[in-house]
Amino acid sequence: MHHGGAGIRGLDAVEAAVVVLEDDPHFNAGRGAVFTYNGT
Repeated sequence: MHHGGAGIRGLDAVEAAVVVLEDDPHFNAGRGAVFTYNGT
């Protein structure tokens, strides 16, 4: 994810970061509430 920094709006940067997190299987972003490793 590289947008160069210059000329990108803050909201666009936040949206790009959220998309990366939602697409990464190591995070549960965008999947709703889930149990922790301990089941709590």
